[in-house]
Formats: sequence, structure tokens, C-alpha cells
Amino acid sequence: CSLDGTIRTWKKDGTSDVIFNGHTDEVTSICISNDNNIISCSHDCTVRVWAKEGKQVLVIKAPDWLDVVKV
Repeated sequence: CSLDGTIRTWKKDGTSDVIFNGHTDEVTSICISNDNNIISCSHDCTVRVWAKEGKQVLVIKAPDWLDVVKV
């Protein structure tokens, strides 16, 4: 999770691999779905679904900010 609104995947050598941009506030939780998508929630009141390559697949707006996402 991050304070800057991004999600990152990392290579084995410790360098950044993919940066997922879209959230506009702190990312509070992420999980991996059965089909290997990344699901994230944020204090920007959204749940976002991402393909592992970094493409945003879906945005769901919530009535209030969220702390935890679980699939």
C-alpha cells in the first residue's frame, strides 16, 4: 500500500517493475484475484481492478473511503 496513490510491483533484484497510477489518495489495501488481477482500494473512495501489466480494468466508486478489500 502507499501514501502516494500508486501501486508497484517489484522485480527480484529490488527494482520497480510496473507502476499502477489511478488512485488520487492513499492506497489502503490490495489483493490478487483468482484471475491474477490486482484489486485495490483507497481513501479516494474507489475500488480499482488492474491487469498485471498495469492497465486499469474497472473503477467502482464507493460512498465513503475504504480500508480493506478482500476477494
